[in-house]
Order: sequence, then C-alpha cells, then structure tokens
Amino acid sequence: MQRAVVVTLCLLSSLPVWAERVEFLECPKVDFFADDPCGGNPPAWSPQESAPAPAPVVPPALFSPGTMAPDTPPLMLQLLNDPTAANLQAYVQWEHERQQRIKEVQLLLRRYQRGH
Repeated sequence: MQRAVVVTLCLLSSLPVWAERVEFLECPKVDFFADDPCGGNPPAWSPQESAPAPAPVVPPALFSPGTMAPDTPPLMLQLLNDPTAANLQAYVQWEHERQQRIKEVQLLLRRYQRGH
C-alpha cells in the first residue's frame, strides 16, 4: 500500500515538468550549415534589437566593513584600502597611543593590587 502511494506521488509530481514547453533556440528547426540557420523562419529577436549591455559591476572594496571584524579600527581599514605613507603614519601613531594607554592602565592595576 505504501509503495503504491509513493509511486503515485512520484508520477504525479513530475507531471508539471512534462507539461512545460522547453525551447533552447528561437527556431523550430535549425540547420547550422545553411546560410539561414533558421531555414526561412526568422528568430523572434534580432541581434540589432538586443538589450543594452548591463552597466559594469564595480566590485566592493577588498577590505570592506562587511568582510572585516566588526571592531576593526577605522584607521586600519583606511590603511588596508588605501596603503599610503600618510595612512600608515596615522595608523602607527594611533596604535602607539593605544599601546601607551594600555601600559598606563596596567601600571595602575598593579599599583592598586599591591595596595590591597
């Protein structure tokens, strides 16, 4: 009983595919070696009336915010996307100040731990 149901469902599910009209070419019959490949039946479209070429797709930046960690520093992102001496200097300066601040906080933490 179950097998009959499964076979019936498989057969019925493929009916819409058989009912579709599938055409790969505009001509009903194609003769590739003739001067007129469509054999006197012009295609529904002509090359002169083709759609305009799509606009070129500009790829996203190599290091966009979407491809980087959410907490990536903006100066690092700027340096990666535009590696210039000015951007490098800005990033190095920022990183140096950041490291100095971390050292100051660590020193304060050590002093606090010794006092308690």
